[in-house]
Formats: sequence, C-alpha cells, structure tokens
Amino acid sequence: MQAAKSEARPDMRALDATLAFVAGTADAFAWHAGLLSRWIIEAGLPQTKIGLGRDLHRLALWTEQLLQRSRELGVDINERSLRRGAAARAAAERLRSAAAAGTNVALHRALEGSLQDTVERAASQPAVLDEPTRELFAAMSASLHRAPLHRVDAEEPGLWPLREGVPAEAASLGELAGVTPGRSARLFRGTEPAQPFEPATDARASAIAFLHHNLTELELPTMESCCRLLLECDMLPWAFAADMARQCWDEARHAQAFMQRLQQLGGEVGCHAHTHQLWEMTADLPPAVRLAVHQRIGEWVGVDGALWNAERFRRLGDEATADALDFIARDEITHVAFGNRWIRWLHPSDAEVEAVAAEALKRRRAFGKPVDGPAVFPFNRWACERAGFTADEVQALEREALARGSRFERFEP
Repeated sequence: MQAAKSEARPDMRALDATLAFVAGTADAFAWHAGLLSRWIIEAGLPQTKIGLGRDLHRLALWTEQLLQRSRELGVDINERSLRRGAAARAAAERLRSAAAAGTNVALHRALEGSLQDTVERAASQPAVLDEPTRELFAAMSASLHRAPLHRVDAEEPGLWPLREGVPAEAASLGELAGVTPGRSARLFRGTEPAQPFEPATDARASAIAFLHHNLTELELPTMESCCRLLLECDMLPWAFAADMARQCWDEARHAQAFMQRLQQLGGEVGCHAHTHQLWEMTADLPPAVRLAVHQRIGEWVGVDGALWNAERFRRLGDEATADALDFIARDEITHVAFGNRWIRWLHPSDAEVEAVAAEALKRRRAFGKPVDGPAVFPFNRWACERAGFTADEVQALEREALARGSRFERFEP
C-alpha cells in the first residue's frame, strides 16, 4: 500500500501542475481577448478592426477550449476570475514594458510574443501523461505560425495603454468611460446627424450607398458594441464572451465583404458621412437591454433587411451583392439567437423579457432607429424559429408584420 501510494504522488503533482498551467493560460488568453476588444474599439482603420476581429474570435475559442479541458480533468475554473489572475497581470506587465517604446508595433510584438511563448512552452511538454492537453496547445501554436496575428497599421494612433498616456494596470482594460470608437480622419469624411438609408434610383449608386451605410453604420459599429459587451459584462460566463467574439468575427467578415464590393463598384470608404449612434445608443444601459437593442431587435431588423435586399439586388442584376447578403442573413439569425439566449439567462421569466424588450424599443425609437422593417419586408417564420424566439413571440411578430402591411413573401433557406 505504501508503495502504491508513493507511486501515485508524482501523477497527482503532474495533474496539479497541468491544471494550474491550463487555468493560468485561460486567464492570460481571456485578458488578451479583452486587449484585442479594446484595440478593435479604438482602431481607426477598418482593416485593423477587421483583422483584429478575426484574432479575437480565435483567442476566445482557445479560452473556451481550455475551460473545457479543465472540466475534463475534473476542475471547473472560476470564469468570473478570468482576466484578473496572476497570468493576466503578467501579460499586462509585459505590455507595460513594451509601452515604454511608445509605438503600436512594440505593443503588437509584445502581444504576439506572449501568446507564442505560452503555447510553445505548453506544446513542448512530454505527452505521456496528458497528450490531449499537449495536442491542444500544439494546434494553437500551429495556428499562430500559419496565421500570425493581424499587424496594427503604423498609421493607427496609439492604442491602449498608449492612448491613456501612461501604461495602465490590467484591471483598467475594460474601463471605457469617455472612450469613443476610432475612425481614421483620412478615410472618414466626418459625422453628421443620422439619416435613414434611401436607395438611389441608379443601381450602381444605390449599391454604393447601401454598402457604405452597412459598413460604417452597422458592421463596424456592431463589432465595437460586441467588444464593449465582452469587456464590461465579465460577470457572465465565458460562453457569453465567446458568443460576442464569434459575432465580432462574423461582422468583420461582413465588413470585409462590403468593403471589397464597394471598391469593385468604384466606391470608397468615406464617400458618405458616418455617425457613432450605435455606440451612443447603449452607453448607459444594463447588459440585457443592450442585448435587446442590438441583437434581439437590431439584428432582427437586419435579418429581414438582408433577405429582402438580397432579392432586390438580384432583381437589379447584382448577383455579387445578393450572394453576400444571403450568407450575412444566416449569420444575423445566429446573432439574434445570441441575444435571446443571454437575455433569458439574465431574465428567465417571459414577463421580464417583455419588460427588457419594451425598454429596448423605447431606446431605439428615441435614437430614431427602426424597431421593425418597412411594410415591404416579408415575414420569415423559419428565421424567427431559428433565432430563438418562443412560439408566442413568433406569433406576436407575425401579428405585428401583418398589422404594418407585410406582403408575407417567402424566402426559404
């Protein structure tokens, strides 16, 4: 018995060491995901936001995989402590040292070096005792070698913590009071009061106006809003952060598609003015109402709009724009489902959800934002059901669509 007990101790020490390493890496990755979220908000160039959006999703996914691996090994990591542990503080300290150079390039190198060192150190461990964990880190290392982090353009102004003037503590990463999303003065013409989108009579001009409006008023601002939710709602499970990071990645791909199509048609970013209305609209709202304003209602209007505009552009002979909207509509349905899922996590009863939705509708109306589509928008029951609305909510949406004169055309998936 004594011999057996002695032989078991090294295994337990190895297990404890693995669990500590997995937990510390998840803490560091979560902090790095927060850092990318902050940079996405502050970056002024669309291509920077888009590139960092892809990287954010990757880090959030890795964090989720580490949490799952820890559960498989028998330990639930306290997800509310992520971004606050020793590993996060060490990552922040590395960034603090890099900030002394005063450049975004130094910050980027510090971030990339921190991630690469972490995954390579883990991947180099012997695989005898815990090959699944080693293989997980090996896959992360291969991903970083195959697709390095998006490099921040030298034109960008100083990002956090440079923007603050002095290196900041790890805990201040999510302090966004007074922060306004970045917009490059070279690319963006300026801000003006928001106007409803009106299609032009000329097909090409209509497409350019539509693409620019969606890029600057919807896709990029929604990325920023998702990042703010990820940073400020750290009381929620990491699965929420992963959902917001996934949506940010989706919106980044949409923004990329709109930018490419805009350029193909002879337009350019900045050919129309922009606003910060989406950011301002939810600045002082609790999480559930923010989710209702953006995901449950805003994204839902986007679903109907994408489906309808796909048909409109197809009838105008613009198959490229229509094809992009077909895919975008399916992503938006998922985003509505994210909103419905987490609103109900925060407020389980139907009465509470109704109250949250009513407050969100009031806020959107106050900012002149649509709370439903035009009468020409069809009612898409299949999309409602996939977006996480209850049967009663689907019936209510159908009644509202009928009341405003929807033609109830069907666009089947």
